[in-house]
Amino acid sequence: MRTSIRMAVAAACTLAFSGAVLAHSHHHDHDDVRHAGAHVHGEGKLNFATEGSELHMELMMPAHDILGFERITTHAQKQQLDKALAKLESENLWSLPAAAGCQLKTAHASTTKEVHVQDDHDHGHKHDDDHHHKHSGHDHHHDDHDAHDDGHMDISASYVYQCKDISQLNQFSTTLFESFPRSERIRVQGFTRSGQLSETMTPNQPQVRF
Repeated sequence: MRTSIRMAVAAACTLAFSGAVLAHSHHHDHDDVRHAGAHVHGEGKLNFATEGSELHMELMMPAHDILGFERITTHAQKQQLDKALAKLESENLWSLPAAAGCQLKTAHASTTKEVHVQDDHDHGHKHDDDHHHKHSGHDHHHDDHDAHDDGHMDISASYVYQCKDISQLNQFSTTLFESFPRSERIRVQGFTRSGQLSETMTPNQPQVRF
């Protein structure tokens, strides 16, 4: 079931993204630009699909839009992250038509990169490691590369709703912009019984109709 949903969502998004992929597939530098462009502060992405009596949703947002920062190194920042993830998993984040009788079955939010909270002892070891790497040009180069890779972090969330009458599911709205005011828009790609759709949700228009 999960695989078929992912295939349906992928089919809905193919038209939107295939041109960019083909245009840059043979150019490493251009691939880097495309990858960087995929992470845009203020802009998230939502894919959704219906199958049978279920609605599946997958949200991806820059951590900056959720937290105001993208590097989590302190316990205070980790606590902020935990609170944000709890908000993303809240059943109040999305509103569906009452006539559809949809109930949230599962909700899971997480970071796309592993979070390491360091204490003062860890920082001391890191300083020693950095000093050691300065004597090895090869290792130092890889450190720089890793630092570049860790420059951005996203937060993802997935939801599964079970609906009594999915034929009545013709729209949904969100309080996401109220909970996370740094977010300016959510690009939406969907696949339903009526076909594919591509919309944009904003603070002034936090609703998608289909």
